[in-house]
Amino acid sequence: MSTRPTMQPAQCDICFKVLSRASDLPRHKMAHADPGAGKKFSCPSKGCGYETPHRANLNTHMTTHSDARLHCPDCDKTFKNASSLLVHRKNQHGYEPNAHKDEVELFLIWSCS
Repeated sequence: MSTRPTMQPAQCDICFKVLSRASDLPRHKMAHADPGAGKKFSCPSKGCGYETPHRANLNTHMTTHSDARLHCPDCDKTFKNASSLLVHRKNQHGYEPNAHKDEVELFLIWSCS
């Protein structure tokens, strides 16, 4: 039996985006703050201008400036980020994700690339 709480979706009352977890709503709403308010992390790439209040978002963004690619284990396609690879695998190969397995698998794909 799982001890994790069930995920409760929530909708932003500003942009009406539906989030899969209500606990993500406060973080999401920070994006609607005054321009520049709370944005602490800036992309160091010259001319980019990307800013975010979350280091994890910046780390994900930095993959757009990298030549590193993730290889689909089911075909020859490559992707710049893990979310695109996951969507591809679900849509093209009928992949059904398992949270812990995906973390290990992505680590192996990145480290073997």
